[in-house]
Amino acid sequence: MIKCMIKKIKIPYGREEIEYSLNINPGVKLKILKPKEKNELLNLPEKIKKELNSPINTLPLKNLATDKKNVCIVIDDITRPLPSRLILPFVVAEIEKGGVKKENIKIIIALGLHRPLTAKEKEYLAGPIYQEIKVFNHNPYKNLKYLTKTKWDSKVYLNRYFLESDLKIIISDIEYHQLFGYGGGTKSIHPGIADADSIKDIHSWLDLPNVEAGVLKGNQLREEIERIGKIANVDFSINVVLNSKKEICGIFCGELSKAFYQGVKLVDQMYRIKIKNPVDTVIVSPGGHPRDIDLYQSQKSVESAKKIVKYQGKIILLAECSEGWGSKLFERWIKQAKNPEEIITRIKKEFFMGAHKAYQWAKALNWAQIYIYSKMAPSELKHTFLQPIELKKINELIKSDKNIVVLPFGTITMPLIKQGKII
Repeated sequence: MIKCMIKKIKIPYGREEIEYSLNINPGVKLKILKPKEKNELLNLPEKIKKELNSPINTLPLKNLATDKKNVCIVIDDITRPLPSRLILPFVVAEIEKGGVKKENIKIIIALGLHRPLTAKEKEYLAGPIYQEIKVFNHNPYKNLKYLTKTKWDSKVYLNRYFLESDLKIIISDIEYHQLFGYGGGTKSIHPGIADADSIKDIHSWLDLPNVEAGVLKGNQLREEIERIGKIANVDFSINVVLNSKKEICGIFCGELSKAFYQGVKLVDQMYRIKIKNPVDTVIVSPGGHPRDIDLYQSQKSVESAKKIVKYQGKIILLAECSEGWGSKLFERWIKQAKNPEEIITRIKKEFFMGAHKAYQWAKALNWAQIYIYSKMAPSELKHTFLQPIELKKINELIKSDKNIVVLPFGTITMPLIKQGKII
């Protein structure tokens, strides 16, 4: 009898971690693709202060705040791991040094079309300054002001409070995004604080060439939001790069585009990983909370796994999905379809935000067999075309595989086939 090797793996799941013992037959190739980790910045408060005072290609923040009457700061929402609560006190302190009072500072949460945050969630994001500074959810239907048109002739409106501020600041984290190449930077402006119609429109072009994670050059969606960010006249940007523990390992402050591109370099150093050939199975986690907060957000990690799994191979997704579907429209489209192909055909006739995520799931399901371990009820998962699986069944599922990849941080990792070809 051939004796299996036992390989223990740790997979982020919600706010915790699953430890699982894989039974691997002799000769099976197993790779665990982890980021090339950077440590948390030492003396973080001092590092933040230094970057705010020696920014890239612009004046220090306190100088920019001089003689300004009001300031608006945009931060990410709860679906992103940006530790804004650690950064905001230092940003506000520098603004105050420039002479702006706290009552003249607004913080806007870049929701795009995500759900509004509760008071508790807003307080968590803002941290200790929550009681002193006004914190608003962006509303993509109200308090908007016209800015420009996109290259596809869609009118773009942005948050009025932001556009009418004397000093405009964004704070974001940079990581891979499957449409805009990377999250962060001007993505906080559009779609972050844009109107619903233009958000829907720009996402409808998701099948254009080069519209994918890790691609900036030739990515028309990224190029368009960069243009919109410039027209919006963002005065100061703060971009952070996080390690897999969600600790700040890089901070880049200054002019919108240049500070962002410096952060992109660090993201690629840490998270772009190549392997030689496509594999039979990818065991993937989005990377824990908040990246696996719901099925809608968890899809991003499946897109990463899809790049390196063979056609009709297996993707085993471990995602808590504590908030279930994550979008009513996404849920409705999935439940109305008899098969994934129906979703693909339908979206070519009618595009809706939320439905685009159903389309992305459908494309992945046409490529690979997808299994899921989550907190979602089997009665709900039966509608998804995903195959629910118990942890104890994973070893049985992979017993005949010759090569397996474990991707513990699928949302933020960019796995590629060695020659650079993306599957």
